[in-house]
Amino acid sequence: MNRTFSATPYAKRVEQLSSRIFGEVARPNLKDLCVLDEHEDFKEEIKRLRELRGKGKPKKGEGKRSKK
Repeated sequence: MNRTFSATPYAKRVEQLSSRIFGEVARPNLKDLCVLDEHEDFKEEIKRLRELRGKGKPKKGEGKRSKK
């Protein structure tokens, strides 16, 4: 089902949802990918800042329970 008459954002979302339900591959929107990339960048930056402050995950065998 190739439908190219979707003009509104709502119609695009409904078409993507129906294609997901019926097994057709939906092409990602470039705007959506930019938002995801920005969020990944944000998460990486927060993780980097936490490690700089010494808040990273402990190494295996050095957790809370191993110190008892």
